[in-house]
Amino acid sequence: MDFSGNFPQGTLSNNISGLSYLDLYANLLNGRVPGWLFSLPSLEYLDLSSNKFSGPIDTIPSFFFDFMNLTFLDLSSNNLSGNIKSCMLVKLRNLRSLDLSFNNLPSLTRCSNDVNSTLPMIIEFQFSSCNMHRFPSFLNASKHLQVLDLSNNQIQAEGWEDLVTLNLSVNFLTSVEQIPGKHLFIPDLRSNSLQGPLTTPPQELSYFLISNNELVGEISSKSCNLSFLLSVLDLSKNKLGGTIPDCFGTFSDQLSLIVLRTVSLSGNQLEGSIPQSLTNCYRLEVLDLGNNNINDTFPRFQICKF
Repeated sequence: MDFSGNFPQGTLSNNISGLSYLDLYANLLNGRVPGWLFSLPSLEYLDLSSNKFSGPIDTIPSFFFDFMNLTFLDLSSNNLSGNIKSCMLVKLRNLRSLDLSFNNLPSLTRCSNDVNSTLPMIIEFQFSSCNMHRFPSFLNASKHLQVLDLSNNQIQAEGWEDLVTLNLSVNFLTSVEQIPGKHLFIPDLRSNSLQGPLTTPPQELSYFLISNNELVGEISSKSCNLSFLLSVLDLSKNKLGGTIPDCFGTFSDQLSLIVLRTVSLSGNQLEGSIPQSLTNCYRLEVLDLGNNNINDTFPRFQICKF
């Protein structure tokens, strides 16, 4: 049953206890989450996002979280508030996608009686712009988690090691050593308070987004090891100095010449010349070196047809 964007007039039939799919996205629903939702034990998909539901989230009856069939739950972009306890969520054993973004939910804490509990099937966890202060540690044992969005919060602590995509932009992280991800392909660390030298991240990255921080020192030649899969490199708006490594564009694997598309180093304190080797990056679409101290003529790039 899909009422997204256009909630019908009148009342819904009471004979919908077997309903498995309900989409009420982007209506003008307000007040508390309606009680009749809690009598739909067959629900697998529930989208209440972009409405005006309000009130403490812990007023949702606890038996709602006993819905064993629920795999998708989206309560984002409402006016829900309060603290969430993990024992409210871990009962949803089959949940694969959870989005609580754009509510006022400052903490997601463990219950004293579920120290080892987790969401065993969760793949996507969206908790952006919730005023959260700590990482939801109960996710540590979620073996299938691939997408975690905690952007635009107030997080200051540590994280996880096995994620593929992680968005921690617009927070208050201060150290690169705090960043999880031995297997990350797309880490987004933009607009934090990261300090110190730029350390070498994992080689498997396809995107490395760490702009608008307070990183200092030089760009190590070891950064060129990233380029086997790297498509986007954004180190802009930091305090990086020295010269651009000559190894940029002289990668050992020729596949890297096809992949690299964006290099943004603007807003730093780089000096010297532009490495001629960058002209080897045949697929390069964006090269932003503005607002540095570079003194050179712009290199001649080859024009290739594909």
